Amino acid sequence: MPSSSPRFTVTFGGWYQRTTLHLSEIYDLFALGHSGLKLEQTKLVGCGVKNWQGKPVTMVCFHTGKPLAPNEKSDLFLFVVDRGALADSPEQNQLLMARVNTLSTVTWAEGERVYLLASPDETVLRETLSVKSL
Repeated sequence: MPSSSPRFTVTFGGWYQRTTLHLSEIYDLFALGHSGLKLEQTKLVGCGVKNWQGKPVTMVCFHTGKPLAPNEKSDLFLFVVDRGALADSPEQNQLLMARVNTLSTVTWAEGERVYLLASPDETVLRETLSVKSL
């Protein structure tokens, strides 16, 4: 059971409401542990809200502890976007695997959000999602 007092504070300043909701959801993920992803062994490296095709996308960067390429700080990336921001989003409970440049990606939808998990190592995705094959 999570403690009623937060261990960290998220401060919002000058961002519009949709960005605030994304950051609140990330806070819930870390503070309350509402995620099916196996992130216990990863280190949070950073997060932010990016603009993608005129829509806000939340990005959270992790380091799994595996060796990194030179000048890299992260090897696991989670992107969250509103389902309405995409012309073609996955069905509920559907995992879509793709290779985008140097990253393997898995995309899925839950409720009104679409999630994309990316890593240069497909094995990291399988371990994080707790599945044997994608």
